[in-house]
Amino acid sequence: MIFTSAQELEKILGKKEDFLNDFSKEINDSLELKKSVKKFSLIFCDERIELQGTDITFLGNAIREHLKNCTHCYIFLATLGDKIDRLSDKLQLVDLSKAYILDTAANEIIERYCDEISNEIEKEELSKGNKVTLRFSPGYADLPLETQRQIIKVLGGEKMGVYLSDTLIMKPFKSVSAIIGVGKKAIKGSRDYCAVCKNNKSCDKRICK
Repeated sequence: MIFTSAQELEKILGKKEDFLNDFSKEINDSLELKKSVKKFSLIFCDERIELQGTDITFLGNAIREHLKNCTHCYIFLATLGDKIDRLSDKLQLVDLSKAYILDTAANEIIERYCDEISNEIEKEELSKGNKVTLRFSPGYADLPLETQRQIIKVLGGEKMGVYLSDTLIMKPFKSVSAIIGVGKKAIKGSRDYCAVCKNNKSCDKRICK
């Protein structure tokens, strides 16, 4: 289970509230967890990485470093659905404290859901003698956020109800796209993407934290 009870809310918030039992049920009833996962061979070119059989191209030093020992990668798309967005919109008008709690809980839920997907991929690949990297999302370091548009298209985001706005904001808001490298010599990696980012000297680092 990704999220089930008032006790989970209490852990996330660090405090106890009388209304959490009813509110946790309201959150659970609004969840529409969906995912799409596909695996592709990697083609390393001079200044980009291509996913065989697709139009997806990865640009940037950070993703090249992340996938340098990989032969394949998974891309996945995960969402909590748009009912959470509608509940959030309603609460923004009538109860800002609940809106804040919902946003905090939903962030935790989508993160756990992505962890669950990542763990499933790792278990599958370990059974084949492969290793996997941590997940890496468009917008990290110098991997362009525009990459999400290609990923959403290839993974059938439309059928999941996931799309990008003109300003590259993913909707529903609690949605994530990610990349996981695979290979016999794949390195788990770290979250210190700034170290290999080509914008390292000019960026104020806020997007990488």
